[in-house]
Amino acid sequence: MLTANEGRYQLTVANATGVTLNDNNDSDAQVSTISAISAPVISVTTSYLGSVDHSFDVGFYCLPTAVSSVSVTAPTCPASSIVANDDGRIDLTGIQNGNKTFLYTTSIPPAYTATANSQTVVNGSVSYTDLANPTSTSGTSYSIIIYNGPCCYTIVSAVLPQNTCIPALALSVTPGVCQTLTNEYTLTGTISLTNAITDTMILTDGTATTTVSVIVGMTSVPYSLPGLPSGTGLHSLSVSYAGQAISQTYTAPLSCTVAADVAVSNAVVCAGESAVLTASGCELGTITWSVGTTPSSGSSVSVSTLILAGITSPTELNFIATCTIGNSVTTAVASLTVNPKPTLEKITSVCAGPDAYTIILTGELSTTPGSLTYELVRGSSFGAGTPITAGKTPLPANGILVPLQQAGLYWVRVYTETDCYSELSGEVQVCDCLPDKCVPFVIQRIRR
Repeated sequence: MLTANEGRYQLTVANATGVTLNDNNDSDAQVSTISAISAPVISVTTSYLGSVDHSFDVGFYCLPTAVSSVSVTAPTCPASSIVANDDGRIDLTGIQNGNKTFLYTTSIPPAYTATANSQTVVNGSVSYTDLANPTSTSGTSYSIIIYNGPCCYTIVSAVLPQNTCIPALALSVTPGVCQTLTNEYTLTGTISLTNAITDTMILTDGTATTTVSVIVGMTSVPYSLPGLPSGTGLHSLSVSYAGQAISQTYTAPLSCTVAADVAVSNAVVCAGESAVLTASGCELGTITWSVGTTPSSGSSVSVSTLILAGITSPTELNFIATCTIGNSVTTAVASLTVNPKPTLEKITSVCAGPDAYTIILTGELSTTPGSLTYELVRGSSFGAGTPITAGKTPLPANGILVPLQQAGLYWVRVYTETDCYSELSGEVQVCDCLPDKCVPFVIQRIRR
C-alpha cells in the first residue's frame, strides 16, 4: 500500500491488457521482499549493451473507503421545557481507508481542502455532535463525505429526526359513589403521559381544583378531586399541563342527601347557675348553636346565667340549634327559663336571756314573687349542721325565724316557689342577762 498526499493506494494488476487497460496503467512492479524489505520490485533480464530499450511503469489505484456503521441520535428533551435541546448527533464507526470527513446539507460536497464541518478520522471513527433540532417534522437530511486523500472518497447519508418534546396526555375519569353525610363524591383517575417534563398539572372541575406534580420521564400519574356535589348532572374535567390542555366529560352520581332533623331539650335553672342544652337527631350531620353557648357546636352545650343573678322575675332565653347534613339544613329553638333567687342582706340576732335567742332575717323579701320558705341549720356549714327547722318552713313577712335556745353559728336558706334559694350565715353570741332583766330590742334598716 502506498500512502501519498494523505491518500492510500494499491498497486494495479501486473501487465494488464484490455479495452481500458494498457501498458501505461498497469504495474510492471510487484511487491517482493529483498534484504528483508517488502517493496514494489521490477525484475529485468538484459542482453548486451544497447540491444534493448526498456520501458517500465508502475500503476496505483485508490483503496476503497468503507463505513461499518452510521448511527443517528435525535436531540433530547430538557427536564422542564418543551423546546428540544440542540444536541443531536451522527456517529460513523468502522471507517476504512478514510482520513477526513465533512458533514453537509448542500448538493455539492465540500472540497478536500475545506475546513468547515470537517472531522479527522481517529481510530476509524468520527462524530458530529450538537446538531440542531430539525424544524421540519420529516427531519434534516445530512450527507457525510469520507475522503481517502484528495482524490478519492465515498459518500454516506443520514436523516436526523425532529423531536417535538411536546407532552401527550390521555385522561381517564372515575366518579366515586355519593357520600350520604355530605352528598358529595370524589373523582379519581389516571393521566397517561408521553414526553413528560417536570411541571405542575392543574385539574379543574367546576369550582373545584387540584394540582399534581409531574417529574420528567413519568408515564402516568394518578389524581383525586374530592368534595364534588352529587346530583349535578354532566361535568367536565379539564387538565392543563406544559402548555397542553385536554378535557373529558362525565356524569356525576345521583344525589344521596339525607334530610336534616334535630330536636332540642328545654331547661330551667336558677339565676347565676349554668344550664345544659341538648340536641339530638342529627347524627349524620353537624350541630351549631346561636351565640351564648359553650362550645358553639355539638349535641350538648352549656349556658351561663351569671349576668342574670340579680333578676327579680322569671326570664326566658332562646337558643337556636342548627343541623346541617350536606346541603340540607334545619333548626330548632331551645328555651331556657331563668328563675330569680331571694335577695338576702344579713342575719340579726336578738337576746332575750341566756337560753332565749331570736334570728331576724333582713333583705328585699317583699320583691320576690310568691311565698317563701326557709330552712335553719346550726353548725359549721349548711350541709354538715344540725337542722333546727323540720324541713322547709313558711317565712314570716317580718323575717323573724323560730326561737332559739343556743348560741352558735347558724345557716339559713330561703327558697322561692321554684325552689331557687339564697343562703346566709350568722353568729349568735352568748347572752348572760337574766330572763327578768333582759329587754328584747331589734334594730332594722327600713328602705326608703
